[in-house]
Amino acid sequence: MVYEIDLGQHTLSINADLPSSDPAFQFHAELNVEWMAVDPSAIVRYRIANVEEAVSPDLLRLARGITRGFSIAEAAEAEDKINEELGSDSIEVTDEGKFRGVVQEAAQKGRLGSKFGLWVRTTARLKQDEAAAAHYAKMKELNWQLEEEEAAHQLRIRKEENERYILQSRMTVYRDIIQSGDIGLFVLQLASNLVTLRRSSKSSGRKRSKGAATSSISCHA
Repeated sequence: MVYEIDLGQHTLSINADLPSSDPAFQFHAELNVEWMAVDPSAIVRYRIANVEEAVSPDLLRLARGITRGFSIAEAAEAEDKINEELGSDSIEVTDEGKFRGVVQEAAQKGRLGSKFGLWVRTTARLKQDEAAAAHYAKMKELNWQLEEEEAAHQLRIRKEENERYILQSRMTVYRDIIQSGDIGLFVLQLASNLVTLRRSSKSSGRKRSKGAATSSISCHA
C-alpha cells in the first residue's frame, strides 16, 4: 500500500467556547492552528487522514484546562497563557539542523500533535461573551461610584474631626483664662474668635453666591 503525505505547512481555524473560572461565563475563542507533517511514519501508523479531527480533542482539552484558571475579565491574560503553553518555535525546513531541533523538542515535551508526527503551533484569540462584557462594565461603574462615595465620606469625617479639635482647643483656652481670673484676656480671646468666625462665614457666603451665579448663567445660556 502506498501513502501520499503532504509535507507542506498548513493552517486551520477552530472556533469554540472555553470556560472561565466563573461557570456562568465563557470565552469565545478562535484557535488558529499551524501544522506540518514531520514524521511520515507516525502519520501512517496512526492513520491520520484529517488533521483537525486528530488534534482538536487534545487542543480543546488543553485550552479548557488553561482558561478555567482565569476570570472572564482576564481574557488577555488567558489568551497569552494559551499562546505560551500551546505555541512552538517557528519551523524552518531549509535549515535542517534547526528543523530537527524543533521536532525533537516538540517530541520530548509532548507538544500537541507530536505523537501523530505533526509539528503544531496554536495562536489563540479570546473574547468575552456579550453578557459578561456588560456585567463587568456595570460592576466597574458601580465600583467607581463606591470609591467616590467612600472618599467623600472620609473627607466629611476629617472635617468633623478638625472642627472638634478646634472647638476643644478654644474651650481649653477659655477655661484656662477663666481659671486665671483675667477677664480682659478672656474678652480679647473671645473677640478674636468672633472675627475669625465672621471671616469664615463671609468666605463661605462668597462661595455660595459664586455657585448660584454660575448656575444662573448656565440656565440663561
